[in-house]
Amino acid sequence: MGSEIVYSLSAAETPGLVHADRLSDTAAQEASHLLNKNHETYHAYFHLAGMHNHILHHLFAIYALGASPEDLRAAYSRNADYQKIKRDVKVPDLIQKLADPECFRQSLGQPVLYEDFLQFFKTEVAARGVERTLSSFVFAGDERADDMLARMFGGLLHPIIHLGYGLEFKQPLAVAEALASAAIHDTFMAEICVPAEAESQKHDKAYPETDMMTLIKQIQDDCDIVESISEDETHNKLMTDLMPRAGKKLIKILAQYTVRPEQIDDKLSEMAQVDCYLLGAAQKPDKAIAFDFYMMHCVNLNPFYTVFMQLPWLSAENKCRLLEWKARLDLAVYASCKAPALFPERVTQYQPKYPGGWESIFSRAVRYRDDGHTAKLVRAIRHSQLEVEKKQSVGEAARPLSVESYLLLAHMVMDCVEVMEDKEYKRPEVIYFEDTSEEVLRLVARWIRFCGTDVAWKDVPKLSAQTS
Repeated sequence: MGSEIVYSLSAAETPGLVHADRLSDTAAQEASHLLNKNHETYHAYFHLAGMHNHILHHLFAIYALGASPEDLRAAYSRNADYQKIKRDVKVPDLIQKLADPECFRQSLGQPVLYEDFLQFFKTEVAARGVERTLSSFVFAGDERADDMLARMFGGLLHPIIHLGYGLEFKQPLAVAEALASAAIHDTFMAEICVPAEAESQKHDKAYPETDMMTLIKQIQDDCDIVESISEDETHNKLMTDLMPRAGKKLIKILAQYTVRPEQIDDKLSEMAQVDCYLLGAAQKPDKAIAFDFYMMHCVNLNPFYTVFMQLPWLSAENKCRLLEWKARLDLAVYASCKAPALFPERVTQYQPKYPGGWESIFSRAVRYRDDGHTAKLVRAIRHSQLEVEKKQSVGEAARPLSVESYLLLAHMVMDCVEVMEDKEYKRPEVIYFEDTSEEVLRLVARWIRFCGTDVAWKDVPKLSAQTS
């Protein structure tokens, strides 16, 4: 394994921010073993299209939700078969050269160098610690750190979610992996965050105080933004549709969202609540329940923002910036989904197939056969409910769902994805990924994409065919 840093979980000391009532030491030991095995064996990507290895995310999520050692092994085995084997790093030349800023810069964005970046950041974290490494490479505010921060948000937020797990569960090795993962991603999120930040700073205090729901209404009412999104089945409508056709108008809306240090707690709570509302309410009136893949990732990142905001060594300025970037991206993702109409009654009036409390939802999520997105989402929804309970004083505009609605939303998620377990279920055709395994095709088919478009719903059954 190497002597620097390894995964080591404890049920008592590292249960996670959101977790089941009882975690076992045997599960913690098994999760640690599997996390180390994944680290030693597999690459961050498993597909040329940029599909990620989610084993770490899956194991952490179900461990926190009460998985047994058997559950953990089953989850690992199910998703190990299609992973890409990591290459050995035998020549340390590049690793040593990465300490040079220019070599580091020229090496960024190259997935083939993941193993080199990983060894480099393992060495950095082992020698300098998590705080100093992150402060230098992500939060310094210089050109290199700002570039890495943008890459953290790449790949549908994958690196920053990975970072969140490392900080939440106090695992330095996950932090090193997150940094290496960020280093091989692109910076397209900077094309949204950086100009929005500059526009906001240019006007400074000229913008009136506003909230996310007000900005969502502005997006909905802007015909140029809504009509910029095509019905073509593409991967990244943020970059292919939204930004080229309506980017300037979107940036002016996003720039209005700002966070001051004294607002951090309220803005954190608002973001968690609004993201869940958007995900759950973005339904089609005549269609069965389905959830948007991109909006789901906005929700899944939110628990880690509570972790980030609690870091004693992270400055208030950096915390405000992290919140601004995230909320602006959430709004941009909503716009890229063609600003779908929202039907909150689909959540508030939902009738669960299998009524039960959170422990029953946790149990179903632990045993559900996927790559971990479901368990991550369940944890994130529970996190949002806890934020509502903490912040009862937040106004109605920023609190669009009641405390009770979050459990209903979690039931919606489980009822929706468990349809794939029915014997009668037939997987729809999945374009772009014909050269991969059936398990991966099911992962892609489980969620719709760009839910404000009609094409997103073409394979979703009519509402009459499934209870809403």
